Amino acid sequence: MINSRCASVVFLSERLTFANDDDPFAKLQLQMMGAFAEFERKMISKR
Repeated sequence: MINSRCASVVFLSERLTFANDDDPFAKLQLQMMGAFAEFERKMISKR
């Protein structure tokens, strides 16, 4: 995962920043955004 490499993820349009910390809520948010992005990619590829 990106956070395990001491990196930060910044989403400019949503004004979200995920830094390398142990915040369980931030980890949940990042994982959910990834799951929705994967779902969207698969739905688009089925068209």
